[in-house]
Amino acid sequence: IGGSEMAAGCGARSVDHLEAAGAPQIAALAAAGTTVGTVLPGVSLHLGIAGAPGRALVDAEVPVAIGTDLNPGSSPLFSPAAACSLAVRLCGLTPAEALVASTANAAFALRDVGAGVLLPGARADLVLVDGESWRELPYQLGGGAAETWVGGKVVEKR
Repeated sequence: IGGSEMAAGCGARSVDHLEAAGAPQIAALAAAGTTVGTVLPGVSLHLGIAGAPGRALVDAEVPVAIGTDLNPGSSPLFSPAAACSLAVRLCGLTPAEALVASTANAAFALRDVGAGVLLPGARADLVLVDGESWRELPYQLGGGAAETWVGGKVVEKR
């Protein structure tokens, strides 16, 4: 109905609910250059509809983020880790793309400099998960956090 194109044209930080997005919406987001396409795979799972075109967005060089859209009507999904896993399965992202979409690109959508990356001088807001490799995060459906850090300090430990 034109919402994605209007948002991209106005320089919106992000656009979500892209389940029905097609070539015109993807082209508008690509032309904007900085509007993040936020996929909400919990919506697709809960409502039984097709996933947002994550693969097409990435291929068009649109920055993609992943959200849970936690709400009782369309996405009672609480876990960002599960949303990451579902984005691989339902939206066509690779595990590496899903990890970037869940971290750096999500922070970019919020224009939160210093978040979403592990670099010297960054805030160190992070979640440590159990596993042998980062590749396990999008493979597991909602794996749990072993430790949660905010501002470089442990705030929760399992």
